[in-house]
Amino acid sequence: MLLENEFLRVKVALRGAELCSLYDKQRRDELIWQGDPTVWGWHAPLLFPLVGKLIDDSYRYRGRIYRMLRHGFAREEIFALVEDSPGVYDAELIRGAKKSEPQEVEKKRSSLHLRLTDHSVTREVYPFRFCLDVIYQLRGRKLSVRLELRNSDEKEMYFAIGAHPGFALPLKEGERSSDYRLVLAGPGEESLSYYLPDPVSGAVDLSHSYQLVKKKEGLALTSELFDKDALIFQQGQISSASILRPNGDLCLTLNCGDFPDFGIWSVPGDSQPFICLEPWFGRSDAAGFAGDLSDRYGELCLKDGQSFSAGFDILLPGS
Repeated sequence: MLLENEFLRVKVALRGAELCSLYDKQRRDELIWQGDPTVWGWHAPLLFPLVGKLIDDSYRYRGRIYRMLRHGFAREEIFALVEDSPGVYDAELIRGAKKSEPQEVEKKRSSLHLRLTDHSVTREVYPFRFCLDVIYQLRGRKLSVRLELRNSDEKEMYFAIGAHPGFALPLKEGERSSDYRLVLAGPGEESLSYYLPDPVSGAVDLSHSYQLVKKKEGLALTSELFDKDALIFQQGQISSASILRPNGDLCLTLNCGDFPDFGIWSVPGDSQPFICLEPWFGRSDAAGFAGDLSDRYGELCLKDGQSFSAGFDILLPGS
């Protein structure tokens, strides 16, 4: 599915409602990692109803064990297109059409509304009825993404939710990813605390926290930053993350103040072809966790008929 205006061209797949392309038409930059199965085959997967990894890829709910792989199943599901929202289309005349000819209209989509509902297969691994809407809105040089969830069940529903956009690096020939810098913003402290996953189990190691000093000039995206997997930030420490170009100019900003948790990840190695900036509700299980689904860190709960909504924006300079 294509969204486009005079500044940006956006492609979204029905599979997983995944953002597959964010193209800056003025700079001629593709900002989303284009995927390589030998490195990381995704672009910007949606995480639901799980963020991160379960211990032994399983969880307990009401005395029963359910299996679910990392980040849940939504990214693999085919979403339906919802066309009844107002303002979905902006109409433009096709260039070059003569006035004497009938007016042909090329429809350029400025917003996109996709929906996933539970079915028999999802209920085998996640015993809840739900309706999950993902709404993309393009305005100028800003892409807004809204996640809306409704509990369609007659019992309380527990879930985690988040996004995993991978931003391409470097953007120009002759640059290195380590030439780019990351600026993290949020309330309060001059330093941020974060945790790392256990290298064997993937569970979050809460026995030791690390400190990251916030710098105005940003954090260099060196290989050492990612040699121990994802950096996991909790409790609303990060409200936005900006990528700076090698000359110090702003490349983009991810505004994510709705989300209390945040992950930063790339593949280990000498050079990173992308950086993932991930707003979350929830995270992987902590090492040693053996509780019920309702006891997981960051797990949200909706009573029957209740709804949840959260969103984030990707802003390019000039927004």
